[in-house]
Amino acid sequence: MKIHVVNGGGSYKVRWVGGNLHAGLAATQNVNINGGVQQREYSIEATVTSDPTVTGDGCATGWPIVNRRGPDSNGWTMASPDQKFTCSGQVTAWKYQGKFSRPFRAIVFRPTGGAVTEFEIVGINDIPAGAVNTPVNYVVPESDRITVAIGDVIGWSFGGGVITYNGGGSYKVRWVGGNLHAGLAATQNVNINGGVQQREYSIEATVTSDPTVTGNTLILIRYCCGHKPRT
Repeated sequence: MKIHVVNGGGSYKVRWVGGNLHAGLAATQNVNINGGVQQREYSIEATVTSDPTVTGDGCATGWPIVNRRGPDSNGWTMASPDQKFTCSGQVTAWKYQGKFSRPFRAIVFRPTGGAVTEFEIVGINDIPAGAVNTPVNYVVPESDRITVAIGDVIGWSFGGGVITYNGGGSYKVRWVGGNLHAGLAATQNVNINGGVQQREYSIEATVTSDPTVTGNTLILIRYCCGHKPRT
């Protein structure tokens, strides 16, 4: 990245110190930046996220990850038609809380536009067994990330119940039994017509609209050669 002075002046102070320190700087080191100070504007910017699994601009779709009463019994495929993605991009992480350490399949569904129970599978992430009674954050490998569109919805499928839930709440959850989870595949249509209730599950999908920006980014201005920064 090329860094240069845009203008002198502006609203912000910039301090500097010479002496070719840049090569020896290290984390946790204290530095006395006492060479001078001026009002300046530089063409540099740092992008920061508070969660290193969240990449770029995006959205999260799902419920708060807290301890709930569930889980479900065995052998169900679930979809929440009310938990819609509000941005397009890629699913970079799934967060959940489980009562049992079991694998399950996290799914992005797309309503077909036909019956309200009919969904197309956009993509599936196989989530390995994780810790119990505590939030789990599964970071999706880059090669496995599902590309979602606005209006897609979250779902999941399992042989053995995992995710905690409570009855009630503001969102509908649909389900169908029959232990379908192992045979589900992307682009397949599924009729989730076994039942519907208002429920809240501890599962959430994180989506980024820019997969090239990852984690916490900090940019450090460095000067060389012992000279005063260019004016």
